[in-house]
Amino acid sequence: MLTNIRRVFKEAFQNISSEKGLFFSTFITMSVIFLMLEFFGAYVVNMQKLNDYVKTNIQVKIYLKSGLNQEQRQRIQEALYKLPETKGVKFYPKEIALQELSKSLNLALDMKDNPLPDTVFINIDENADMEKIRGELSKIDGVDQVDVRSDFVKRVAGFAKGLNIMTLYFSIAASIPVFILIFNFVNAGVAIRKTDIEIMTLVGASRWYIKMPFIIEGILNVALSSVVSLGLFYYLYSYLAEGVRIFLPVMPFASIIEVFPMSAAVVFGYGMIITVAASYISVKKYIKIHGD
Repeated sequence: MLTNIRRVFKEAFQNISSEKGLFFSTFITMSVIFLMLEFFGAYVVNMQKLNDYVKTNIQVKIYLKSGLNQEQRQRIQEALYKLPETKGVKFYPKEIALQELSKSLNLALDMKDNPLPDTVFINIDENADMEKIRGELSKIDGVDQVDVRSDFVKRVAGFAKGLNIMTLYFSIAASIPVFILIFNFVNAGVAIRKTDIEIMTLVGASRWYIKMPFIIEGILNVALSSVVSLGLFYYLYSYLAEGVRIFLPVMPFASIIEVFPMSAAVVFGYGMIITVAASYISVKKYIKIHGD
């Protein structure tokens, strides 16, 4: 068994040595395709990040009655957290609101006579019923007004759902041509060695012995192409992310640390499966063993 494995690997390396030009051209093509896949993985991560960012802006704002003490404020926050639609609560004291207003107007406002109310921002689920939320919040003791911008919330929720659908369709649309490119390139490489395969079949070589060198060659090519493309992707994406942070600081953009695992998984998983499957299917077409 060990001898057969050694012979298979020897055959694979002999194929590579005899067709160096083919192996190198395949390596270049695979590297470019994998680089495309890696940026596709980065796109998916950034769409998810943008989706999460959009969802955090689905908020309801409530104004509290004046004169509430710390204990009463705490009870209101506890009541808000009990609502099933609540995903987060942020208390915004009137003192901070007045300080920010003073800075924005560039005026020295009297902090002792503060007419602003305490405000609470509530992050809610995108599928929540806004009118139901309004009614539940209005019943909480200590709540003065409820600001539910139903139209805005619906638009934000619709945009978030649209991002999910667009990402799904783009994933399908992008994966098909990549699959075809890899499959056709591997198939063309095997077709060049059609005569060698037929000769090995005629001399009685087993199907396993014929297929494995091509599969091993494909795996080696995927491994080398992945390393090179991932290194290039790391450099390019890091440069791109730094530029986005400088020129568009408010835009949610994933860092290379967030993106790299997804891109590596896409390349090694998707690329390896397609390459091995293409090698297996392509070689099988040229194996003509009696009884098959």
